[in-house]
Amino acid sequence: LNLAENLGIPILGICKGHQLINVAHGGSLYQDLESQNTKAFHHFQKGNRADYSHFVFIESDSWLSQFYPEQILVNSFHHQAIKKLADDFKISALSKDGVIEAIEHKNKPIFGVQWHPEMLLSENEENALLLMKRFIRYCIDRNEIEEKKLERID
Repeated sequence: LNLAENLGIPILGICKGHQLINVAHGGSLYQDLESQNTKAFHHFQKGNRADYSHFVFIESDSWLSQFYPEQILVNSFHHQAIKKLADDFKISALSKDGVIEAIEHKNKPIFGVQWHPEMLLSENEENALLLMKRFIRYCIDRNEIEEKKLERID
């Protein structure tokens, strides 16, 4: 994480990666969401991992809002969650119970989602595929911009 960040490589954290990004930047976690946050509903679904579990609500000024509607269905397999958001990050999505479901750095290309889009892909889930495609496009566009900057220096 530190190496990628220092090199300016875009980062997309999924579930534990989302949590790791937050903790590495000074945030904290609920170690057991249900016992430490009485408002939280059960975030560890049973059954098929490609099934939906609950809605998340996308913040209007977030990276996710550029390609998702105001709410989307996601899957959910976690008992930990962000408690205190790290400085320099903002919330990109919340669940109805107030759990932080997505984050993004205010200035750097660092994003995190609490759900598992890669598991939704097994059912060819369009919203999950869209997230992956948009992150890849973001990386390509960013790389092209950096290459043009280097050409100007040469």
